[in-house]
Amino acid sequence: MLADLYYRLRALFFRGRLDAELDEELRRHLEHEVDQHRRAGVPEEEAHRRARLALGGIEQVKEECRDSWGVSTVTAMWRDLQYGLRVLRKSPAFTSVAIASLALGVGANTVAFSIANALVFRPLPFPKTEQLYFVQPGGETALTMSF
Repeated sequence: MLADLYYRLRALFFRGRLDAELDEELRRHLEHEVDQHRRAGVPEEEAHRRARLALGGIEQVKEECRDSWGVSTVTAMWRDLQYGLRVLRKSPAFTSVAIASLALGVGANTVAFSIANALVFRPLPFPKTEQLYFVQPGGETALTMSF
């Protein structure tokens, strides 16, 4: 488990180094395939072609390997965050309206929860709350309140 965490952190923070290692590994694998075909008597150009076909698309293999590192979601979120910040920096009027809207929304939710917390979630600050009565003006009946 710690080795997996170490590997993922390494893939996240040292991506350039891992990409270089991946390129080198794929190059060696391709050379090995070419050598096998050459030993089987296949001409040089045909050996290279067969090796590339056996390996598949180099960029596709690279993407599959990068996906197996398990950090593609984090890097995609990081790129999205960078893009969002660039867009917000380009239009300050939109940015100020968005921030004001978020502030008002958070403030309104805080007020609503504070009221709900005080009235609904916390018990009333009276002893024997089950014996409280509700009296309607102009009416003569008293009803027991239950909370």
